[in-house]
Amino acid sequence: MVSEPVLFGPGFWGPIVATAALLLIVAVTWLILIGGRRITKAKPTAQKIQTYACGETLEAEEVHADSEQFFSPIR
Repeated sequence: MVSEPVLFGPGFWGPIVATAALLLIVAVTWLILIGGRRITKAKPTAQKIQTYACGETLEAEEVHADSEQFFSPIR
């Protein structure tokens, strides 16, 4: 039981129409993904910002992690 092939047009134009349809789908998908990233910006709450400095009010950009615990002195 073989299904009928999908035809996008007769002869020469069929592959061109199919390629254009796929490129259109890719472009729309890309726009949706980019739009979703722009809409969902990081918005930390005041409680989340205070946890950066153990209760003190500091901006996330002002806090620097102690890198000593991340890098080993052994090489």
